[in-house]
This record gives sequence, structure tokens and C-alpha cells, in this order.
Amino acid sequence: MSSESKVGPVRVGSISEEDYLSCTRCGACSYACPVYRVNLTQSFSPRGRVALLRAASRGEAELGEGFGSRFYDCTLCAACTETCPSGVKVDELLLKVRQEL
Repeated sequence: MSSESKVGPVRVGSISEEDYLSCTRCGACSYACPVYRVNLTQSFSPRGRVALLRAASRGEAELGEGFGSRFYDCTLCAACTETCPSGVKVDELLLKVRQEL
């Protein structure tokens, strides 16, 4: 474990559990995401980013350079938000995370 990594519940600024717990992990957002369509890696999908945020809030993810980069790989095009049947505003969540990292 690197010295800059930390494990433990994380609260990212103004993001509350209600902002991401409505994600049902259906994957509709993934196929709307241009970054996911290029990488075909779940952690690059909107659903994967929400899962990383959820894991960090539970203390289940190491917060290091790789963690932060996933939130900056997003183009903030909002295709995921427009597609999400649960109404998760993924683009707004990622913008909040970026502001706090």
C-alpha cells in the first residue's frame, strides 16, 4: 500500500448516499458512454465510476492515483445521465468528485 493511499470510509464533499444509491447497476449508461465504448473496461463506465464512489464511501477502495484518474477520464458529456432509467445524475456526481479530489 503506498503512502498516499488510504482506506476507510470517505465522504466526498457534498455527495450524499442518496446521490448514488439509486443506481441499480443496469448498465444502460455504459453503452451511452463514449469513453466506455472505446475502453470496454467497467471501471471506465459510468456504472463503474459510481461503484468506485460507493466502494470508497464504504472504505472498500484504496484512494490513490488510479482511483482519481477514473473520475477525470470522463468527458462529462452527460449521455449517461440522459440514459439512466433511475435518474442518477452521474455527470454531476463526477463533477463534484473532481472538485473534491
